[in-house]
Amino acid sequence: MAISSAGYPLQKAFSSAMQVIVSGWRKYLFLNNLEQENETLRRQLAQTQFQLYQLKETQSEQFRMSKLLQIQPELEFETIQATVIGRDSLNWFHTMTLDKGSANGVKKGAAVLNLDGVVGQIIMTGPYTSTLLPIIHAESGVSGIIKISRVQGTVIGTGDGRIFFKYVDRKAILSAGDLIVTSGLDRIFPKGLPIGRIINVQKIPNGLFLEVQIESAVNFSRLEETLIMISPLSDEKTEFSNNGDMK
Repeated sequence: MAISSAGYPLQKAFSSAMQVIVSGWRKYLFLNNLEQENETLRRQLAQTQFQLYQLKETQSEQFRMSKLLQIQPELEFETIQATVIGRDSLNWFHTMTLDKGSANGVKKGAAVLNLDGVVGQIIMTGPYTSTLLPIIHAESGVSGIIKISRVQGTVIGTGDGRIFFKYVDRKAILSAGDLIVTSGLDRIFPKGLPIGRIINVQKIPNGLFLEVQIESAVNFSRLEETLIMISPLSDEKTEFSNNGDMK
């Protein structure tokens, strides 16, 4: 049966409308699938980036640990590696928690150091953790000596990140950049470990001592890996070069 010429335009319009609807639906499905694929790719990318970050962090930690392992044989006392796993949330310069305790041979009063120098002292131990008092703490004190001139004093923290070389005779000749190392007189830290360098020297009017501010050899804001002494001190000293690095 022939289609009347009168109905043809209507049929053509209906067919065109259906083509537009079908085409639009296909585009919608395509874009929807594309969005889902993009979301999947974004998630995979985020997961890959996270895995790369973890890998880099693991490699960085392994590198720092390997450096500590390298210096352990050079030390004339037994040490154990320990990682910072906690900090006082109220004050960055207060105590820190390490992941080794009495079960690992750690004792109260043990000296703590790292690749750069003196870190602090253990003030409390649990079976598997211990509490570190860093040298920048206000209650910390370390017997020190200037490596070149042999001027002696005590390194004391302030609790705000600064440390000072106290009880130095006002007649002593000191210079910015002088390296201060442990004297060994406190029988806590071995002799010759880097503590820090002088950054400022002031004479206090009518004072008996100089005010000597030093910069710690250890960057406490980035402190992660440490070595804890677990053997008694011997009468021998640990030797360091003039720049504070271990020989």
